[in-house]
Amino acid sequence: MDNDLKIHGWIIGIFALWLILSGIIGFGPGFMFWSNLISGAVIFTVGFMLAEGKIELGMFIFFFGFWIILTSRIAGFMSGPIQMWNNIIVGGLIAIFAFASLRVEATRPAYKLGLEPKTKSNL
Repeated sequence: MDNDLKIHGWIIGIFALWLILSGIIGFGPGFMFWSNLISGAVIFTVGFMLAEGKIELGMFIFFFGFWIILTSRIAGFMSGPIQMWNNIIVGGLIAIFAFASLRVEATRPAYKLGLEPKTKSNL
């Protein structure tokens, strides 16, 4: 299960790098450039923190994925359909993998969460 979380974090980090690069080479309006650059940097950092096991950051990344979709719809009319659809797809994939990382946490055994029952041997 922890390996799945690490894989999800790496995939989110790679999508975030693509988001940064697409903002730089996309030649869109200033808002789209800065949104992609800042969002990509934050998601990149938090994605690799997720890969280290900080599962509570999955919801943060999930909402950031929706932010990317929302901003692409707002600024997409000015930047053109290619950059708009790029952000919609990347934002959706980031949200999907962030949600999947939350599911990894939900399926962890209780002993990995520190919830094992108290017995005389472990008191």
